[in-house]
Amino acid sequence: DDTIQISIAGNNLFAINSSIFQSNGTSGPGLLTETATSTNPTLIPATNDYNTGIGWAGADTGSLIAGGTNVLNFRGDGNVGIGTTTPAGKLEVLTQSSTFGEIREVARFRSYRTGFGDATTSGGYLNFGGGNNGSGPTDQELARLQWGAPNTPANYNYLGFHVYNGSALEEIISIKSNGNVGIGTTSPDRTLHVNGVGHFGS
Repeated sequence: DDTIQISIAGNNLFAINSSIFQSNGTSGPGLLTETATSTNPTLIPATNDYNTGIGWAGADTGSLIAGGTNVLNFRGDGNVGIGTTTPAGKLEVLTQSSTFGEIREVARFRSYRTGFGDATTSGGYLNFGGGNNGSGPTDQELARLQWGAPNTPANYNYLGFHVYNGSALEEIISIKSNGNVGIGTTSPDRTLHVNGVGHFGS
């Protein structure tokens, strides 16, 4: 037998052989002795699932792998990539297709309520922030993309664009599911409803 057993109090806790250092049992963690890649993990949470765990995509780049598929990569510079091992920003998401002209889903954001019977709006939003107050960086919400699905269908689903006006986020553009678009109003009653002075032309 080419296996070394590590026992404590009469219980075999770990086993070491030429291919793996693992906890005893069929579903314990293990450390493989083979070379790690971006699709081949060497640190695995379950020894009955050899192709799921943590791998290595190159210098200072770790990889999360599931079923032999590269899912996420994290780098020493703090950048994280999904679909790419060389993210250029704090988060880069890449999807690729060999089909010319194909439009593919890159990301999905969902927010919904689980109860029924109330008259509130369910939805979600993405905030964009940053800024500098002249003496140092500040954490200020500067813009927001918000969506919602009102309980009452007559109020229509909507997509809203908010911008910081110096004191608070203000919804500047509102797009309703009935096709109406509002600028300066959150309740447009025409295809284009502008609350304020408009300018058309060059």
